[in-house]
Amino acid sequence: MNFKSIFQVALLCTFTLTSFAASKRVLRIEVRSPKSLHYDADTYLAFGTEKFNESDSLFSIKQSEDNKFTTFEKAYELISEDHRHAAIIYINRKTAKETDQVFLLPIPRKSKATDWTNWKHADYVETNAVSNFIFNYTPADRSTNAPPSGFELRYKIE
Repeated sequence: MNFKSIFQVALLCTFTLTSFAASKRVLRIEVRSPKSLHYDADTYLAFGTEKFNESDSLFSIKQSEDNKFTTFEKAYELISEDHRHAAIIYINRKTAKETDQVFLLPIPRKSKATDWTNWKHADYVETNAVSNFIFNYTPADRSTNAPPSGFELRYKIE
């Protein structure tokens, strides 16, 4: 191979890697709760799609406080093949009778950077929400009566 061919291949690789890097998006989620809301150490935040979910204890992710709220922040890499996205607050105990709070995230497959959305309450509550979401199952106990004093969520895409 001569120098010109090597240069052309290197240039092509550089442009290809740049275009892949530019298509990667990060979803930054903030979940807040009123300081009056009590939750235990088994409370988790899950980010899920139709293919996978990632869960973390609220106490293990970045936290901040102000006069009214405790806010938790977590970032996730978006995968362009995923169609459905949700953030779910749940209690990670077999004996838990509490319902899970599900926040549907209307993220397009080819997402662009956005600013923070407005704060919103859960779209619905149900038990066993993480697996229900992955399998697109609607249980009999699903309710759109999310607790008004429950968690709130906002997100942005970077």
